[in-house]
Amino acid sequence: MTELQNWAPTEDACHAVKHSLGLLEVLAQSKKTSPYYPLCVFVATLSTWAFVKHLPIDDRREEQLTLLSDIQRWLAPTSLASDHDDRYIRKRILQKGAKLLAETRAWRIGSAFALVLVKEAEMDLDRMAAH
Repeated sequence: MTELQNWAPTEDACHAVKHSLGLLEVLAQSKKTSPYYPLCVFVATLSTWAFVKHLPIDDRREEQLTLLSDIQRWLAPTSLASDHDDRYIRKRILQKGAKLLAETRAWRIGSAFALVLVKEAEMDLDRMAAH
């Protein structure tokens, strides 16, 4: 079992992802000029994605289900939470993080981080299709 698989079902993971979502919401509304913006968006996006990817599907507690609903609301405030499976949610997390990073032109590292997220979204879907 990987470290992320061990981490995802923990209270620490829920705590981290709650803060990651809050940070992403704040950063989406910011001026995007801080030198910390690209790294913060990148790490918050990856932690949220890893949580969804590695959280066991068959054994989810109420706190985890609530957090998954919060993630879906962040992704698409008007969609119904039950409309999408975890693969779609993971892809949307990475795409939204990449979009936030692409919107900042002040820091070129943001473009590099955005490319990493887009490539991971593609690879994640390819791995799922192979199984």
